[in-house]
Amino acid sequence: MKRTIFTIFFMGCLTISFAQSVTIEPNTIQLPQVSANPTCASSEKGKMIYNTVTNKVLYCNGTNWVSNQVEGETSVIPAFQVNSFLSKILTSNESEVEMSSKIYDLTNSVTLKNDEDFPNRFTVPTNGIYSIKVYGDLELTSYTPKSTTRVYLSIVREGNFGTYHYSSGFPIYANDNWKHLLAAKDFNLVAGERILVKVHVFDPPATGTLRIHKVYFEGHLIAKQ
Repeated sequence: MKRTIFTIFFMGCLTISFAQSVTIEPNTIQLPQVSANPTCASSEKGKMIYNTVTNKVLYCNGTNWVSNQVEGETSVIPAFQVNSFLSKILTSNESEVEMSSKIYDLTNSVTLKNDEDFPNRFTVPTNGIYSIKVYGDLELTSYTPKSTTRVYLSIVREGNFGTYHYSSGFPIYANDNWKHLLAAKDFNLVAGERILVKVHVFDPPATGTLRIHKVYFEGHLIAKQ
């Protein structure tokens, strides 16, 4: 049986006319639930339903049932932090920093050292401007740096048009045991590009060992493009 319910809603009058009842609660309104949309004609303009198949609230614009939901949008902001507690010996040969565990990865966009496809990388999930950081601590063992010795911590960008290194160089002194290194940069990235971390030493001494510990690699979306 067709029913019409009138109730005061904010400053106006809400009229709902459907073949099923509507529940009015103090802070909510239960819309008619349908699995197939009824006719949307000019006389039905402004009415609302909830489609249980698409899980969407729809309103009649006089011709079609329309949803205000934006297709393709994600409510999760890409953000991640991974780390490597593996002690890595640094040499003059540039090499990747292997990531061993995730602290968080909201869009599941980071691979670790044991992943088969593109390990130790953040794969950009959506176009936008991202803030990327990498940091860790140095350990010197019988290591006497030269005046020209530098550690280069590089944020590497892999894309369709090549690979680019954004390197931060740090002078190393004999008393720099457990020196903290930090490299950071904002990038305008395209979905599908990959970011990883590499490190090497320029002009190392002939003896001694230089290691990097507790490397953290993190990033988050600042703004969509």
